[in-house]
Amino acid sequence: MTEQKDLKVLLVEDDPEACKAISVYTDKTDGVRLIGVTNNADRAFDYVRDYLPDAVILDMELHKGSGNGLSLMQRMCETKPAILPYILITTNNTSQITHEMARELGADFIMSKYQRDYTPESVIDFLKSMKSVIQRRNRRHVLATELEYEERIENEKKLLRKVNSEMDLIGISHKHTGRRYLIEAILRIMDAPGPNYSKFVAQKFTKTEESVERAMQVAVSAAWKRNAIEDLRQHYTARINPSKGMPTVSEFVNFFADKIKNDW
Repeated sequence: MTEQKDLKVLLVEDDPEACKAISVYTDKTDGVRLIGVTNNADRAFDYVRDYLPDAVILDMELHKGSGNGLSLMQRMCETKPAILPYILITTNNTSQITHEMARELGADFIMSKYQRDYTPESVIDFLKSMKSVIQRRNRRHVLATELEYEERIENEKKLLRKVNSEMDLIGISHKHTGRRYLIEAILRIMDAPGPNYSKFVAQKFTKTEESVERAMQVAVSAAWKRNAIEDLRQHYTARINPSKGMPTVSEFVNFFADKIKNDW
């Protein structure tokens, strides 16, 4: 069995004496390492995001700093960092409602500074006793995150293959630049339905909306002129305005976005 690494701890505290006591004691304690000390909730969030601590010692009220512990936990809930740190609250606040809110936001343990045996050093001792459990939980979280990412990437690849297959069946040629734009427009509508697909595609390819719309229409027009109407009707079943004889770009991309989403 491989030796466990040091427990990486972030200290978010506005009491200078407590910060000094915890820092000095941590330096003398094996298996635990401080990666940062701050009294600013925004700076603490940057530490969590960039340095991935295993645990956070979090003072709920940062009167001498900026922000508060609840706002920091709220941001972590919303952004879901790569590693979800163990949150140890240290506080003078005795409000049960506030404690309940802290737990709902992800606090793992709340240690009152008023309790008889509380010392800054006891906070580090507590985390050290929890080290193996915390690191095991973090490893599970990292593995789950990696699996979720790999699954999402694989689904995106499958979806792209599906859209390309539909473009092949309807006869949208690979030679036309508009094919790439049509595919991106369809994916965009599937993800965020609405009329702004042209703007999205134009920004992605650094083109004007007019040139993107024109290229997509050229690709659709070429398919309707080159392929047998029976084959087109087999794969494009929406009604077409007889006077135009072919779908508009908006009709085309919305039809295939709905079709693929329903098939998916």
